[in-house]
Amino acid sequence: MGSLVALKPNLAQARLRKLWSTHRLSKEAHVANTTILAIERGKTTHVRLGTIEKLANALGMDPHEIDWPGNPLGDSGPHERVET
Repeated sequence: MGSLVALKPNLAQARLRKLWSTHRLSKEAHVANTTILAIERGKTTHVRLGTIEKLANALGMDPHEIDWPGNPLGDSGPHERVET
């Protein structure tokens, strides 16, 4: 069997899948809206692990399912291999 490469969404894409504004995500995750905007706009590559967990949890996702700027989780990149 081969493998399929699936792209991970970045934070903005994950947020938009839920049809949430940055303000809604801020409220749900208890993270400042300015922090969310900085992450989504690529203004920061140093995202704290606690912030990553709060944002991913609010979105109902595992932190490793999101492509974070600066790759703070040490993932292999914006894709993951899915065995078929």
